[in-house]
Amino acid sequence: LNSLISLYGDEGKVDEVEKVFSEIQQLNLEPDLITFNSLIHSFGIANDEKKVEEVRKMMKERGIQPDVQTFGSLIKNYGNAGKFEEFEGLLEEMRQLNIQPNLRIFYSILNSFGKAQKFEELEKVRRHMKKLNLRPDLITFTVLIGSYGKAGDFDAVASLLKQMKHAKIEPNITTYCILLEVYGMSSRFGEVNQILRQMEKQNVSHNELTLQTLLYAYGRSGLFDETKKILKKMELLNVTPSIHCYGALITCYGMYEKFAEVEEILDRMKQLGINPNIQIYGALIESYGRAGNFDQVFKILQEMKDNDVSLDPRFYNALLKQFGRADRFHEVKEILKQMEALGIQPDIKTLGFLFENFCKSGATKEVKLLRNYMTHLKIQPDYFIYRQIILLYRTVGLESLAKATLKEMNK
Repeated sequence: LNSLISLYGDEGKVDEVEKVFSEIQQLNLEPDLITFNSLIHSFGIANDEKKVEEVRKMMKERGIQPDVQTFGSLIKNYGNAGKFEEFEGLLEEMRQLNIQPNLRIFYSILNSFGKAQKFEELEKVRRHMKKLNLRPDLITFTVLIGSYGKAGDFDAVASLLKQMKHAKIEPNITTYCILLEVYGMSSRFGEVNQILRQMEKQNVSHNELTLQTLLYAYGRSGLFDETKKILKKMELLNVTPSIHCYGALITCYGMYEKFAEVEEILDRMKQLGINPNIQIYGALIESYGRAGNFDQVFKILQEMKDNDVSLDPRFYNALLKQFGRADRFHEVKEILKQMEALGIQPDIKTLGFLFENFCKSGATKEVKLLRNYMTHLKIQPDYFIYRQIILLYRTVGLESLAKATLKEMNK
């Protein structure tokens, strides 16, 4: 039953997790540490902090002491939620229980701070690891390279590679993939070529991930001759690009309005028996929408309807941006109606984008309607949205409305 909890948890099936735990109790079986660790892991994946805290409370009431795995899951959960202030308390609790943090726990902490680009805190963690005589291993270096590389600190990346060399730690395929990604996404193709030569020298073979990383990096920079070479190489190695990869390629070609190539990708997918999913449709709508080809956008939406493709909140938000960018007020209103009927709310960033575009266009009526829509759904505007509205009202001479909005913002 513990295995079932973990299985359902990994799939994000929280209801099933709760059913299994309820069954354990009905059978008068005593939940053990493995049960509670599985529950914390499962609820953590679902970002259900309340349930995680309930499990911790149950453990305390039953006198079950957490182990290193418990703390590992908790640290990972809090890191994903951006609650970095909890790390210190958890590490202190481990110290009081005489539980030594392992490298896996520090991977999670480093990765969390790296993603949030909190490099001062990240370096404090490295110093703490040193005090505990925990030497950085391959995974530690790989996490750090990804963190600093994605932040564009290539001096730090070079320094980390030197430290690896000094410690006689060889990069593995994951490290190389991250290096290709951080250099490729920044169009640093001199370094990309250097990494490729190093891989060849060390007889490190490409895998699906490295090839797809290169494919996207070249495509994003408009180096389509290189993209075609990678596709050819994938064909020779019998590596079929994933649907995620095809979506990324469509986005790249769409950025440069190379729609003949976009259609070639769709034909290629059809030949391989790969049906477009919501990601592919999203990439197509983004590409054609950015180019202002809304006839094609409507055709794609109709195809999705014909194929019973369910639209998720992310897709709706992307759709709003495309129509908002083109000042297609009618379509924006229709999409918002659909979303409300389905109980889906646009995120605050999308609303900010719409306000910015409508305000730039001087669309006072639409701005008022959008503001009323937010009030109706009890969505609080952020500073950016308030600022856009106030600037619009002042520009069109509606000073009284500008003052009223400013007063509301200050509250």
